[in-house]
Amino acid sequence: MKRLITIIFITLLISSAFGQNDKPTCYALRVANKKYLSDTLLLQPKLYLQGFYVVKNGVYDLKVNDKEYYYQRILKITKDSIYAAYVFDTIPTLKFSNNDKISIYLTTCYDGRCGFPVYTKIEKKKYEFKILETKDYFSFKALEVCSNKDCEFKYLGFQYLTGSGLVLIYRKDGEDYVVLGSQTVKITRPK
Repeated sequence: MKRLITIIFITLLISSAFGQNDKPTCYALRVANKKYLSDTLLLQPKLYLQGFYVVKNGVYDLKVNDKEYYYQRILKITKDSIYAAYVFDTIPTLKFSNNDKISIYLTTCYDGRCGFPVYTKIEKKKYEFKILETKDYFSFKALEVCSNKDCEFKYLGFQYLTGSGLVLIYRKDGEDYVVLGSQTVKITRPK
């Protein structure tokens, strides 16, 4: 009887040690201002002085190893790599890691136009880029955009991080648009 209880106890101990996994399995790229590395606890996927998180389904303008990639949606983040593609594509066309030469452009929209030459450049000189496990910030959900108040037609949308904050980017009838306050601007797919 003692032996049976001991075997059951050991079995329960082993299963509890290996069966429970409190570690998060989601990852995000933390972009932290080097001046504020000790104050990154409250970072979120939106822009702050201290930095922000790059998360799955977020849309970003990137420069990786001296090549520019616009309107890139993050498709997947693993412990050592980030996979991205043009916002409405589903197959990755870009793979990079936090060890690559990375810059994030936070474009600003001015006079009805989004993109260059007006932008803020987030780069490794002033920011630390590090892939981290996270429980809190790992993904933006895809959004449904309604055509009118009755929602007759729905369009797929995502959140795009710009110098003005998070804005909506969506596709309607094969055309891509960014919503800037009360203004909607048509964008073109980069070549």
